[in-house]
Amino acid sequence: MTSLQAQRWIITPTAVLLALLPAGLLAWNAANGRLSANPIKEITEETGVWTLRFLMITLAIRPLRTEEYPAPARRPPFSVLDKSASYRLLGLTPIHWREHLRAMLREVAAALPAPVVAIGGIGLDTIGEVAGAGAAAAAVIGALFDAPDPRARAAALAAAFAAGSRR
Repeated sequence: MTSLQAQRWIITPTAVLLALLPAGLLAWNAANGRLSANPIKEITEETGVWTLRFLMITLAIRPLRTEEYPAPARRPPFSVLDKSASYRLLGLTPIHWREHLRAMLREVAAALPAPVVAIGGIGLDTIGEVAGAGAAAAAVIGALFDAPDPRARAAALAAAFAAGSRR
C-alpha cells in the first residue's frame, strides 16, 4: 500500500471519525439522560471546548512547502485554472498574478483611512513588493521562524521592507 492509498483508506476516514467523536459523545449523553438540567448550555459549552481543541490541532499543523514536495503536481488536462486557450482566442495577454496583487494592494491602501497590514505567504523575496504597493506593515511568521537564524532574518526582512517602501 502506497502512502497515498494509506491516506485515502486509513488516515482520512480515521480523521473524519475522530472529528465526529464530540457529536457522538453528546448524542450518547443525550440519549442516556446524562446531560445537565440545562442541556442547551452544556451542549454549547462542550462544542466550544471541542472547537478550541480542533483549532489548536489545526494550528499545530505546518503546511508542506513547495520545495519540500518531491515532484511538481500534475495539472489535470482540462483544468479550469488553465486559461491559455481563452487568452489566445480573445487575443489577450495574461497579466501575472503578482501584478494583479500589487495593483489590488495599492488600491486598497489608497482607499482605506487605516494602515494596511499584509498577512500570509510573505517572505524575503516578496516583502519589498508588499511595501512598495502601499502596505504599512507585513506579518511574517514562516519566513522568520523557518530561518536558521531568526534574528538575522528579521533584520533582512526589515531592510527589504524599508527598501521597498522607498520605491
